[in-house]
Amino acid sequence: MKVYEAFKTLNKYRNQNYNSTNKDEIELSMAIDTVLPKYVKLEKRDTPMKPLIDKLDLWDEHKCPICESIVWEVHVHKDENFCNKCGQRLDWSKEDE
Repeated sequence: MKVYEAFKTLNKYRNQNYNSTNKDEIELSMAIDTVLPKYVKLEKRDTPMKPLIDKLDLWDEHKCPICESIVWEVHVHKDENFCNKCGQRLDWSKEDE
């Protein structure tokens, strides 16, 4: 089962049992209700996004598309392609690649 399939299954279970009278089903539905929004947020953060580019006189300034903090293109450490402030994964690929 892939992560997205698990997400759909948990969401379906939560929706089916949210108004249950069974204490265990209610507790599990509430736990799922707590975890799912965090999962969605993490999944979105892990989806690479292109940095925003401000064209300055001498160089281009790259900013995180989520928190707009300045980020630097990393050539050597490919596993560090994320914003150091909010953790958003960044896509440094060129448009013509």
